[in-house]
Parts: sequence; structure tokens; C-alpha cells
Amino acid sequence: MLEDLDFFEERIGVDAGQTLTKVAYVERGTPQFHFYRTDLDKIDLLRRKIGFRDKLLSLTGGKALYYKEKLDIDQINILEEFKANSIGVRHLVPKEKRPSEYLVVTIGSGTSIVHEKGEEVRHVGGTALGGSMFDNFAGLICDVKDHQRALELAEKGNRYNIDLKVGDIYPREDDRIEPGFREMTAASFGKLDKEIDEICNPDFLNSLISMIGENIAIIASSIAKNKDINKIVYAGGFLENNNILKNVLDRTTKLNEIETIYPQEPMFIGAIGALRTDYKDLARKPTRFSGGVNGE
Repeated sequence: MLEDLDFFEERIGVDAGQTLTKVAYVERGTPQFHFYRTDLDKIDLLRRKIGFRDKLLSLTGGKALYYKEKLDIDQINILEEFKANSIGVRHLVPKEKRPSEYLVVTIGSGTSIVHEKGEEVRHVGGTALGGSMFDNFAGLICDVKDHQRALELAEKGNRYNIDLKVGDIYPREDDRIEPGFREMTAASFGKLDKEIDEICNPDFLNSLISMIGENIAIIASSIAKNKDINKIVYAGGFLENNNILKNVLDRTTKLNEIETIYPQEPMFIGAIGALRTDYKDLARKPTRFSGGVNGE
């Protein structure tokens, strides 16, 4: 867990994603976390602040090679992203909650799904749905370009003002439909008036997050059921300060009789994994890929 990280004060873990770069290190026994838009200038400022040159820099994520090529540092390792995430989960989920077999669903710009069983880590799928879709729609349609501001607006909305539920289609007296099924989404944006003057409002943003979350949970739950897995770990940057997403993931996943688990600091599983990685072990056991979209 986080309190054990002081053993690695000689390292800095960096998860360089498409949209965000996450940094984890230990200073005087206390874990430190930073994140910012992926930008070489910003990591250059950070390295001067915390003294990269005196530490081993462990890089993971899609932009890791870019950083390695641009940073003038001798001690740099590049790590496999899914392995780093796996190690991060093991350190950020309490042992009593961590099963021997589970899926790790990392929701960043896009979403990756990884199957973990013992020491084996296998990439089993993903989806292009994720934080980039939300941010770009919020900016394009709503002219809200600040991620946190968009989340705050979404919190004020009610998705069911514009989403069509099963219960909106079937009358209440129709007993063919179970009560729980009535609350499920029949059509995202199904009530949206095509003539509406102002499409962008809190209801729209709330619905957008819910649509992304529901579909991620449905895809992940289908993979889990196919593999007889009953636990899913959800992590990634899009979960940060995002109660709407977490609630949708919980509800949709549990409808499939699968338990949800959230690690401490879910945004930083890759950075923590990079901080804690045994590099020789990683070289012996590469991750196997089977398609899908990578998240951050």
C-alpha cells in the first residue's frame, strides 16, 4: 500500500498517456502525486523541482518513448504499460479485497481491459470510449474546455430528462417487464428534442458520462462472464472526481452480478507500478495482447 513506498525513494514513476502524464515518487517517506496535460515542458519543470537527475526514472504509457528521447537523463527505464498497471493495482488494492483472478479496466482517453490471473497478465480488449470523448464533446458542443468544470456541470444534471428508459416505453401496468429492468437505459439521448435551442446543458453532460460508463461496464462485464470472473477493478484518470461515472459503473456491473473494486489513487496505478516494478521480472514475462483500445 502507499505507506510501503518509502523503499523506493531512489525512483520516480511516470505514466505518460495520450492526454495526461501521471507522476509518483516518494519524498521524505511521503508519497507524492502529480498529473498534468502531456507536455514535455511541464515534465522538464517537474524534474528540476524534484531532482530527476539523482533518481532512476521509470516510464510507462504510450508517450514513454517520446519522453525518453527528449529528456537528457541517463537513468531511464521504459516499462510495459499493462504490467505497470498490474503492479500498481497490487499495491493499491488491499490484499483482503484483491482476488486471485480479476479484470483491470483502465479508463483514460480510451479504455483498456486486462485479465489478471496469478502472475499472468493478458490484454483481452477495450473500447474507444473514455475521457477524450467526454472532453471533446464538452468542448465542441458546450464550449466547456476545462475538464473539471465540465464534471461540475454534469453533477447538476439529470440524465433521465433526455435519456429514454425501458420504463418510458412500457406502461407501468405491463407486468412483462421486471421493476429493475424498467430503470435501464433504452436509448441514450432518446428524449432529446431535435429542435432544442440549447443542446448543451448539465443534463446532456450527465447523460454523456452515463452513456460512456454504461457501455464500458457492459463490455467489461461480458468479458468477465465469458471467463467466469466475478470481480472487476476499475481505474484510470477519467474516474478522478467523477462520481457520475463511478455510480454508473457500480450499478451496471452489479446488475451482472459482478463485484466492483476501486484502488487507492485510481489515476496513478501505472505510475505506482512503474515506481515499484522489478525490471528483470518484466523482461521475462511480457504481456500478451489480443486487440482492443489502450486506456490511460
